[in-house]
Formats: sequence, C-alpha cells, structure tokens
Amino acid sequence: MPWIFTDSAQLGALEQRYRAAAAPTDFTLLLCSGGNISAASTLTEIEAAEISGNGYARKMVTFPAGSFDTIQNRAELRAEVTQTATGGPITWDAIVLLRNTASAVEAVFQETTLQSIADGVTRRIAIDFNLANEGIDVSTSD
Repeated sequence: MPWIFTDSAQLGALEQRYRAAAAPTDFTLLLCSGGNISAASTLTEIEAAEISGNGYARKMVTFPAGSFDTIQNRAELRAEVTQTATGGPITWDAIVLLRNTASAVEAVFQETTLQSIADGVTRRIAIDFNLANEGIDVSTSD
C-alpha cells in the first residue's frame, strides 16, 4: 500500500510551488499499531495508537538534498532511521511522518501485514521520496 498524504501535506506542496513557501526538511517518524490509522486521523488519534516500550523511540528524519535521476526523470530523496528492540519485540502496522517535529501529520503508510523487530535486533527503515513521478517507498531490513 502506498503512502497516503494528508490534506495538510498537499496544501503545503501547493504553497511551496505557488507561494514560494519553504519546504519542510525535518520530520518525525512514528510507529503505530491498531489498524485504524489513516490520512484522516488526527494527531491525537495517532499519538494514542503510537506504540511504546521495548526500546521504541520516535525518530527524527531529515531528508538530504538528494539527486536527480535522468533516466526516470525524477528527483530522489532518501532518509533512513534505525530502531532497536530491547526487552521484547517492537510490533507495528502503520508508519506516520509528522512535519517539523510533530506540528502536522504529513503522511501515513499502512503496512499490508503486521511488522515486527525481534528483541535484540536493529532494523533500518528507509523512506524514498521520488518527486515528479509516482511514489514514496518504505523499506525495512535487519
């Protein structure tokens, strides 16, 4: 399932394009569980579904300048964070990006299956923004 952008994120993109507003560069990544998170969810609902314990912590995400892919004619930005489970597994079914340190919900990625990091394992979560083409991809690996 693809990332679903909120109305706020879409408005921000339009303001950047047509009003020369500054593009956000700092985001916070949250892992949520409960299966009810969507682009229409409020910040309060998202925070209530955010997981806790077993070493989980919110992660700050900053997208670097990126590069331009001339073959696919798109700008590509990648950010990566790591999460280590300690004291038990970390389990989630949605990833949420909050803009500028939790001021607004930017995007929601609903996992197709429940994801888990086993106790003592570190997993990398990579977010790829592909601008001027479809897609934002999320990949995870141990």
